[in-house]
Amino acid sequence: MYNRGLMNPRCLCGLDRVHKTPSELELRDYEIVWILGGGAGEKEGDASVERVRALVDSLGGEIGNVNPWGKRNLAYPIEKQTEGFYVEAQFKLDPARSPELDRACNADRQILRHLIVKK
Repeated sequence: MYNRGLMNPRCLCGLDRVHKTPSELELRDYEIVWILGGGAGEKEGDASVERVRALVDSLGGEIGNVNPWGKRNLAYPIEKQTEGFYVEAQFKLDPARSPELDRACNADRQILRHLIVKK
């Protein structure tokens, strides 16, 4: 058992270590590409970019370059659709929060597919 008198006063987990505060967390560079359904155009693409931007901001990240690639043919049908509207964005986010972004993209019914990669 740890001696409570010797523990780090900032440590609440009982493992006697210094935890980083949210301002001390290191943000990692990521890139995300997502595909909207074939019926999507510029207007829907812009709305989707704003949703992803708001989501990254709410998770404590910073969105960088956003590059809409436009409508392209899919390599194979996804949900009976043969074309999709592609969007790519670069952002910074705490690595512990990236699974939350992944779950949110999975929950968004307008996004057919997405991929998040570390840079």
